[in-house]
Amino acid sequence: MQAPSGAACVCSVNTVQLTPIYRARARYANLTSALVSYLDHVTVDHEGKVPLYLQIAAILRDAIERGDYPPGRPIPSETRLMQEHGVARLTARKAVQVLAKEGLVEVVTGRGAYVTDRPG
Repeated sequence: MQAPSGAACVCSVNTVQLTPIYRARARYANLTSALVSYLDHVTVDHEGKVPLYLQIAAILRDAIERGDYPPGRPIPSETRLMQEHGVARLTARKAVQVLAKEGLVEVVTGRGAYVTDRPG
């Protein structure tokens, strides 16, 4: 069917009306791909014997000792640790507290945790 002469035809090639079941499937596909992407970045063993905060503390400790985080520079924020390792904020915070007790980092309220100057 053609539009009458002089009438504007409002058409959109990119507009597709999905039924509710297809919208649900599309949302599920997006969630699934996000989960796969999330699992690709997780670097700790969530089902292991060693607590997650100790695993993260060990990862950060190794990075500090390798020189990835030089003295006076910040380590990743709690939010970044949460995202990278798939843990809760409290778990990330406990990992940083372990490093602070060991004297590897100094926590500055509102700013983050900074690698300390270590003699040797």
